Amino acid sequence: MNKIRKKLGMLLAICLLLPCFSIVAHAASGVLTFSDPTTKVGETVTVKAKLDAYGSPIGDGDITVTYDPAKLEFVSGQNASGGSGTVTLSTTGDGSVTELNYTMEFRALAEGTTNIEVSGYTAYLYNDETLDVTLGSSAVTIEPGDGTVQQPAAATGTGPAVTVNGINYNINGTFADVLIPEGFVRTTLTYEGQECQVLQQETSGLYMIYLTGADGTSAMFLYNSETGEFSACEKVRLSDTNDIFLMQFKPDMELPSEYKSTEFEMNGVVYPAWQDPSKQEFYIVYALNSAGQKNFYQYDASEATYQRYVVTVAKDTEEKATGFFGKIESKLKENLSKLLIGVWAVFIVMLIILIVLVVKLKHRNEELDDWYEDFGDEYEKKLKAEQAAAKKAKQAKAAGKQTRKQTPAKKQKNYGYAELDEFEDELDDDFYEDDMLDDERYDDYDDDYDADAYDDDSYDDYDDDYDDYEDDYDRKKRAKETAEFSLNFIDLD
Repeated sequence: MNKIRKKLGMLLAICLLLPCFSIVAHAASGVLTFSDPTTKVGETVTVKAKLDAYGSPIGDGDITVTYDPAKLEFVSGQNASGGSGTVTLSTTGDGSVTELNYTMEFRALAEGTTNIEVSGYTAYLYNDETLDVTLGSSAVTIEPGDGTVQQPAAATGTGPAVTVNGINYNINGTFADVLIPEGFVRTTLTYEGQECQVLQQETSGLYMIYLTGADGTSAMFLYNSETGEFSACEKVRLSDTNDIFLMQFKPDMELPSEYKSTEFEMNGVVYPAWQDPSKQEFYIVYALNSAGQKNFYQYDASEATYQRYVVTVAKDTEEKATGFFGKIESKLKENLSKLLIGVWAVFIVMLIILIVLVVKLKHRNEELDDWYEDFGDEYEKKLKAEQAAAKKAKQAKAAGKQTRKQTPAKKQKNYGYAELDEFEDELDDDFYEDDMLDDERYDDYDDDYDADAYDDDSYDDYDDDYDDYEDDYDRKKRAKETAEFSLNFIDLD
């Protein structure tokens, strides 16, 4: 029993301690703004409201506003319904927009100034994250009138007229503090001789001016006093401490050449953008951040996120190439892609030619293999026999020539002169002892015999003629025998 009591006591203590712990969740932020029109008694006035999620895809936005039914009468509206002092604004985003727009039509009943204020709201991003909204209000100025004129509400801007992107506006110096973004402060600016209430970012020197169109629509525009240019701007919340404003101004830096100029639309306003054709889901936009820095930002269309894009600029430390070779280098750089295409084309053609030659060579090798299978062995035997006979004949010829070039004494031996001398000696001893024959006459005859009858040069000429005839005969014989095994190559072209 005591154990059960202890467990129940611990459980009760835990339950009592749970409220002491809280979970802190950081919700996404947004802002709700209204137009501040001026009208006359009896006229219809349009009040516009905009719920902005600072660049994040927005989901649901349900807002309840109240007004003074003694001065205004609700007539109709877009994404709006109600009456008797209360109007409900309700619509849903489709995931591609970052803001929701509402329109309310009132009839002015009495002169004076009356306010339209928010009494409650619920808002979410498209991913169901809760949206923490900074609330604004609308101040409607009703001037005296006869109550019979029905005109659209005139623009409340009473300042100098300006034209931005082909649309006429007037500078409006009356705007609520809720419209002042972080990093900007109220100041005055003399424009076309008139002093106007504007905002300025001290770090960048750019102005933000509240402009109102002829239809009563008002919005903040960036103004560059040095160039006199206006630019529409779209506030995008990156974090709790940093916002960026999309701009239509020309960038101060250049992007790499692979990025091509295009357009980026947000909430009905077109901004210049750049895109790599190989990355269709990403855009590069030009924006001003809360610190007054102008940078490129990469927008991921699939995830609706922004990230600062750093441009790497290669420092040009070399002078521009001039002259003939400089022009050639410049042309090569400009037409590098075409040159690469040409090189690839030549490579492919050469590859095709190589493949054709390899196929032809393979077919010819196959034909030669077939021929060798049929006639190769017999042909090789005859060829070897001819080569051996030619080699033997050549050796015999060389040996004959070497024999003919021997000394005279050796030649005499070869031709039987030694035996002849012995015979002569016997004749001298037996028959010619009485000097029947004169030795000098015999010696002269022997000299004539050696010099004329057996002239070595004459024999060499005869031997050479015989060798030529033998060589010619051998060539004709080999040609006749070889003709039986001649190769017939097939032209594969």
